Amino acid sequence: MASKELRINKWIQAREIRLIDDQGNQKGIIPT
Repeated sequence: MASKELRINKWIQAREIRLIDDQGNQKGIIPT
């Protein structure tokens, strides 16, 4: 990821996001 900026849910405008837990593990891709 190019940016370490925190994205708040209501500000995310992508159609899908990659969900990552607090330990950095990928949990999957989910629709927004």
